[in-house]
Amino acid sequence: MMAGSRKRPREAWMQAVHCLIETVGDCREWQGRMSGKTPVHSAPAGFAFEGSKAGATGVRGLIYEERHGTRVPTGHVIRMRCRNDRCCAIEHMMVMTIAESVQEMSRRGELQTLKAQPGRLLAARNRPTKLTMEIAREIRLSTNSMTKEAALRGVTRQTIGLVRAGKLWPEAANGASVFSWRPAA
Repeated sequence: MMAGSRKRPREAWMQAVHCLIETVGDCREWQGRMSGKTPVHSAPAGFAFEGSKAGATGVRGLIYEERHGTRVPTGHVIRMRCRNDRCCAIEHMMVMTIAESVQEMSRRGELQTLKAQPGRLLAARNRPTKLTMEIAREIRLSTNSMTKEAALRGVTRQTIGLVRAGKLWPEAANGASVFSWRPAA
């Protein structure tokens, strides 16, 4: 192989990054590792950005820098118009301040707001559960170990512990009342 035809290490590394991106519909989806909702790739020291340390780095930032010749400005983040967590298409990227990102997330309904909370709680309460009031009472009165009781009921040990501590199904406690009262002082 001729010396002039060899790629520099960072160029070869960036080519490997691009090999992990596939076109899916309008998006260019990352097929590699994710950190939460962020596509990441392992990078040797100095490969991702000038002076960067070795470790996982965000793929979208790499692609942004490759296209624009500069890093995403400090205090800014990349959001995707398509809402696809795996998308790395430069055309879908929106660079905005963190405050703008929060506003965008709120506009899209991606934040847990106090307005949305009652609806979610109501929906959660109306979902079928494995435990009923009677079963919770039986769990509280049972002398079985948490492991044995969890296996018997098809729930986790943590759930059994929370029921016994009165943090789940507190109304199932012996002598519990639907009324919250205190003796007169």
